[in-house]
Amino acid sequence: MPNYQKCWRTDLSDVTPKERELARLAINLYQAAVNGEAKLAAHRSTRATWRLLAPVIEDRLKDKEGMDLEFDDENELEMLLESLDTEDDDDEEEDHLSGLEHLFNRIPSHVQEELQTRDVGALLTKVTKLLVSLLQLDETEQELLLFVELLLTSGALRNICRASSTGTLPVNTKRLAAALDLSEDSIQRALRSNSKLRTLALVKVDEHSDLEDCLKPGPVLEKAIAYAPRDREELLGIFLEPLGRAKVEENAFSHLETQVTVLKQVLGEAGKTCAGGVNALFYGAPGTGKTELAKVIAKELAVQAYSVRSADESGEPMGREGRLGGYQLAQTLMGSAQAPLLVFDEMEDLQSTQELMLSRMTGYSPTREKGWFNRALESNPVPTIWITNDRWSLDPAVLRRFLLPVEFRTPPLSVREAIAGRILGDSGATDSLIKEVASDIAVTPAVLDNARRVVGLSPGANVDARVRHVLMNMRQAVRGRSTPRVRRSDTTLDLKLLNIEGTESPETVIRGIQGSGQGRLCLYGEPGTGKTQFAEILAEALDRELIVAQASDILNCYVGETEQNLAELFESADPEHAVLLLDEVDSFLEDRRNAQRSWERTRVNELLQQMERFPGVFIAATNLMDGLDPAALRRFDIKLMFRPMNASQRRRVFAQEAFGDPEAPVPETSARLLAGLEGLTLGDVANVCRQRRVLNEALVPEQFLRRLRSEWELKKAHGENSIPRQEF
Repeated sequence: MPNYQKCWRTDLSDVTPKERELARLAINLYQAAVNGEAKLAAHRSTRATWRLLAPVIEDRLKDKEGMDLEFDDENELEMLLESLDTEDDDDEEEDHLSGLEHLFNRIPSHVQEELQTRDVGALLTKVTKLLVSLLQLDETEQELLLFVELLLTSGALRNICRASSTGTLPVNTKRLAAALDLSEDSIQRALRSNSKLRTLALVKVDEHSDLEDCLKPGPVLEKAIAYAPRDREELLGIFLEPLGRAKVEENAFSHLETQVTVLKQVLGEAGKTCAGGVNALFYGAPGTGKTELAKVIAKELAVQAYSVRSADESGEPMGREGRLGGYQLAQTLMGSAQAPLLVFDEMEDLQSTQELMLSRMTGYSPTREKGWFNRALESNPVPTIWITNDRWSLDPAVLRRFLLPVEFRTPPLSVREAIAGRILGDSGATDSLIKEVASDIAVTPAVLDNARRVVGLSPGANVDARVRHVLMNMRQAVRGRSTPRVRRSDTTLDLKLLNIEGTESPETVIRGIQGSGQGRLCLYGEPGTGKTQFAEILAEALDRELIVAQASDILNCYVGETEQNLAELFESADPEHAVLLLDEVDSFLEDRRNAQRSWERTRVNELLQQMERFPGVFIAATNLMDGLDPAALRRFDIKLMFRPMNASQRRRVFAQEAFGDPEAPVPETSARLLAGLEGLTLGDVANVCRQRRVLNEALVPEQFLRRLRSEWELKKAHGENSIPRQEF
């Protein structure tokens, strides 16, 4: 037998701390493998173990001359050393390395004792030392971070860990305990799902893997290593960015006056007292001002607000774990002093695409992150505003834990005009342009501010034209069309032009709804008879905005999507400031007795439920009354039938559009012709008005009447008949 004791160095003073640590880990893992404690394959990692132990083995071992070793086979050591010079790790080569195991089994006590004498702090990198200091990590947490760092930099250590078989987390915990000379209990505590290392995304744990993949750097540690922060501020700067300047004032949210008052009081007091668990949830459709209100509140409270980054400074996405870890890091490091304000925007990004699709298709929100959210919302020392466009993706148990949930709907037209005026007013935009852009609900304050900047960088350009150009490009990019969806009435709004039948007169209906502020109306009749005009007149009388949705905007070919779109339509309509009109409602309210597929019934049920829960004014319009679900009809408070104009109404609308005055006398010849146009509708008149506008014509009364007659004759030629009268 060779004298293996002479192979080990007696003086390790020139061995670096990192080399000592890697040698210590190699010895611990090898001995654990030999003892069968950690289910490691020692014979598969002999080469890697040699490489890590080489710094503590006599240099002269590589040159057999001068060593008084008694080998049974004088060529044994030479063969082993030659095999170590190769890079091929296949099994045949490993057979030649078995002799080294005798060397590894005979490590002198002085070597083991000296390797165990170590300073963990001296081994850590500057970044890890900073994390340990700021986060007050204990001994076990430091040892685990050091192990992760060494795995990143040592291929030999990775090879040893890779040689282990796939195991569960308890198995790998046993392996880590053997490698690090720590107790299994301490490692289990440090790697629990709610532990500091995992909550702050410093490490990632694979529950079923070999030792190499069991423990890896988490996204927070990865970003910290990449950016090498020198202090607390630089570390936080990796994951947070100052919230931008507010582009509007507080009065831009006059429609949320009560909510804003409560938010300022509660968030302000929480920031002063460091009260825990104070969270606001801003939810609603995109472009409704959620992020802008967060900026306004920070300004009003005179505090510095920070937003959790969704991408780092180089543009790389943070990912779900990175954002969550960065948020928790901020809570940990900011919570000890007087807290500022944190904003977590786009919180729907915390779910994977698959989870979001599942929640949208089933109506149930995933629960994977529920436990984490529940803990985060109950203990955070820094008050936080969470922002999402999709509250449906959040579990109800999570929603209930928000102290201050605030729903955002499309602001009233008057508010949008005020916002547009404040942003564009100094740029020289005309009042007509401000009214025009305010009428498009897709135009957000951020878009208007972009338009203002473009105008500022375009000296001498026509302001209105340049703003329209910016908005046109925005619509094209976001919605795939350059023109806004703004409803324009082609005829004069006049209740006297509507031929309406019902149990109550139109005037009575309008007065009643003005008093109650709510109601469900069903308007039916053939096309062009004024159903939409009545909705416009009602909205104007209530001083509310009319939101019109067509069936084509809601219907979707995927199961469950139509129901989801219906729910979002009602969610987005502010019942206090808007009248909601759903046109072509027959597409949703077919008689359920004739349904052949389950989704046909669920679609009806969803609309009925939304109607009953909506506290404002809802109007359903249809050209096809037959076939509507009887139960659905009973849900409407008022049903009004719209017929073509009668003779007096035909004269009145002709006087208005041809002479500019509904009371103007109509020549007898024209009156006789109008009397014969039985079945003429407001839609026919609107067609002629559009022709006049498109062709830029100034039609004399006789020409206008001839155009009306042509529209009427064309309709009659195609057999368009009146809808039969319905009794209820």
